Amino acid sequence: MSVSKQGAVAAALAVIRGIAGTGSGHKTNLEGRAYGRLILPIDPEESIARPYVCLPLDQEGETVEYAGMGFTSKWIVTGYAFFDDNIASDKLDSSGAVAANDFRDDVIASFMRDQYLGGQVLDVEAVSFDTAAASDGDPTTWLIFRVQFTQFGGADDLLA
Repeated sequence: MSVSKQGAVAAALAVIRGIAGTGSGHKTNLEGRAYGRLILPIDPEESIARPYVCLPLDQEGETVEYAGMGFTSKWIVTGYAFFDDNIASDKLDSSGAVAANDFRDDVIASFMRDQYLGGQVLDVEAVSFDTAAASDGDPTTWLIFRVQFTQFGGADDLLA
């Protein structure tokens, strides 16, 4: 088994890209729009249709524990999902927050179906979700979520 950090994040992105609407058993249809770098919807040079997801490899707080000739590594990556909201037509209710909640369900279910990311990890879990509904200045609902990865391997698993 490879214990490549990049391979684990790429496998997680592939799982997220598979969130493709009701025909695939999901509520959200990303149409494959999941990216390995952060692209903010307020960037005037970017015009990516929403919803879309960013899962950049900006690790947080990795811990490595050694046991004999093996090691266990755990780290967290922060993901971002962006949804259109109905702020212009309804200032009292957020369709974007509803869409973000649906996506949350889809992420949890998708990772539960492939907890090993095809053998890349011992475990992957979406461990937290924070939603910020749209405002008059930004008609986009933001969902910030954290994905925790756990890998196990030995020195030979890290060789090129």
